Amino acid sequence: TYKIRKGIKWYTSEGEEYANVTAKDFVTGLKHAADSKAGGIYLVQDSIAGLSDYLSGTNKDFSNVGVKAIDDYTLQYTLKQPEPYWNSKTTYSLLFPVNEDFLKNKGKDFGKSTDPTSILYNGPFLLKSLTAKSSIELVKNEHYWDKKNVHFDAIKFSYYDGSDQDALVRGFTDGAYNFARVFPTSSNYASVEKKYKDNIFYTEPGASTSVIGVNI
Repeated sequence: TYKIRKGIKWYTSEGEEYANVTAKDFVTGLKHAADSKAGGIYLVQDSIAGLSDYLSGTNKDFSNVGVKAIDDYTLQYTLKQPEPYWNSKTTYSLLFPVNEDFLKNKGKDFGKSTDPTSILYNGPFLLKSLTAKSSIELVKNEHYWDKKNVHFDAIKFSYYDGSDQDALVRGFTDGAYNFARVFPTSSNYASVEKKYKDNIFYTEPGASTSVIGVNI
């Protein structure tokens, strides 16, 4: 059982207040993920009671699924079995809230467009623009409940497809990026190391593995 912070609002991409964020929005969000067969729904389908049956069609009534809005600010999940790691799953986008009224108004256009108006916002940033294979730009949400601890007015993500490793350093040198990944195996690494030697930092090694199969 979770208590939802009171006073949190939904805003449009233009920063206009739309509605209060309530426990019901989390129920709507999970139902939308289930109905749209979200790619990651398997992560919670065997955790939440009744969800697997709803997805298979054995049960067609979502009210039988183990997620309930007890009141406007009390949200309750019923799990199939104890999961010590359940709290970490609540950070998955699958369990993010969705405003039911906005979802109905947008219909099939909800969240499926590069248009910033296709979703609502309640976090520290609003989507300003999204251009496929180019950039994503965010601006600070001036109505965010904890805006005093949001220290960026805007963020821009630039698209990089990995085909030209040297492009990142060129962009950094030209001022397009505020940081760039460098590759010791790249053709210009010697000159990069000479120019930025005191500002090259090594990240911690990760535990992931990769496999490449070559068909000869």
